[in-house]
Amino acid sequence: MRALAFLALALMVAGCSGAQPTSPEAGSAGIIMWSLSGTVTSSAGAAIAGATVAVLDGPNANAQTTTDSDGRYMFASLQQAGFSVRVSSNGYLPMTRGVTLTGNSIETFQLFRNAVTQRSSHWAALPLPGE
Repeated sequence: MRALAFLALALMVAGCSGAQPTSPEAGSAGIIMWSLSGTVTSSAGAAIAGATVAVLDGPNANAQTTTDSDGRYMFASLQQAGFSVRVSSNGYLPMTRGVTLTGNSIETFQLFRNAVTQRSSHWAALPLPGE
């Protein structure tokens, strides 16, 4: 009886705390699903639109999305797990980072310009000898 009273009191206190729990989404077969979102920017802080954000391994392998015009991306339903995320965009060095998803998470990625691409485009603008 004391245990039941203690449980009831604990539930009342938890209900009055004012904290809103992060609620997962239930996927098929009762698997708990979480979201992963964030932004992709350049090293200068500019949003990178059209960057590819891909999950490489784990139960969410092959999930992929692209960033919007503000550099934002979102995966709405991923299983709780550890996995690698790769972010890439033309003209930038790709980045891979390990993520452990145990709730709704935000991950920001900062990409650096690919120096080879910059030099290649610079040289491509110069005329070839004899032109």
